[in-house]
Amino acid sequence: MPLRARTLAWLALASAPALAVDQPSTYPGCATRSVSVPWGGSVAVDLKDCHSFGLGAVAKAPAHGTATPGANVPLDGYRYIHGGGTPAGGGRDRFVVLDDNSDTITVDVTIAAPAATPALALSPAALPALQAGQPVSLAFAASGGTAPYTYRVASGALPPGLALAAGGRLAGHPTARGAYAFDLSVRDARGLETRRGFGGSVAPGPLAISPAAATVVRGQPVRLALGARGGVAPHRFRLESGRLPDGLRLSPEGVLSGSTGVSPGRFPLVLRVTDASTGDGEYFEAEAFSIQVVAAPAAKQ
Repeated sequence: MPLRARTLAWLALASAPALAVDQPSTYPGCATRSVSVPWGGSVAVDLKDCHSFGLGAVAKAPAHGTATPGANVPLDGYRYIHGGGTPAGGGRDRFVVLDDNSDTITVDVTIAAPAATPALALSPAALPALQAGQPVSLAFAASGGTAPYTYRVASGALPPGLALAAGGRLAGHPTARGAYAFDLSVRDARGLETRRGFGGSVAPGPLAISPAAATVVRGQPVRLALGARGGVAPHRFRLESGRLPDGLRLSPEGVLSGSTGVSPGRFPLVLRVTDASTGDGEYFEAEAFSIQVVAAPAAKQ
């Protein structure tokens, strides 16, 4: 095709109207979905038939709760968590998520009325910020009923790495990055029961290496084990940029070993440190590290 013809063809394509987005989803049965949720609880919204490559973000948030993405990759569902309070006595809520064509999926939520009997009070109302590998120790507490109280996960799932004791203590170390959502149920000694929905996201744990520098003596054997803090053990190491002195090597476990005959000097490096947390892909950080090569001390006369 002559250059002018190609240029005109490109201009015609560039000026053509873009494909429509933000329209109701064309996946069968996905333009609207309806779910029901208990007062103060949560419900999984299964949308696995509403995408080919994974769902998009929440385009319009619910008014009376939160919409938390599921843990599957690619994303194939959300969990609605009712926040309690309004609408008083039950009612309706709505949120909108995008499919993989940027078209809308409207989720209509029916919220059941609160129980007629006095409900137990459960605290805290939300979990603290969670990081992969960081310890968690939290005691749930109930009031308004008759002790002793028994706690259990009624639906959804705790973040991997955490466990809930029957007495209400949540403890462990999160091992998976990403969203979580679950309903916690508490029952008193007379059988009175209530539940509350919890949801959020586990963030990556910041990483650091130790030591940040090493000194090696020219011509002498080296064996130095690097350590990593933060995230989920075990950690893996690799050279990201820079050049190791000839004769030295770094193992995936972080052991620097070998012997070098290069002239004394400083070798600035960047090491990639990857933790063992699960989630969407791997989590790693680039950490500065340097090697100082020094001359062997002079032999004593």
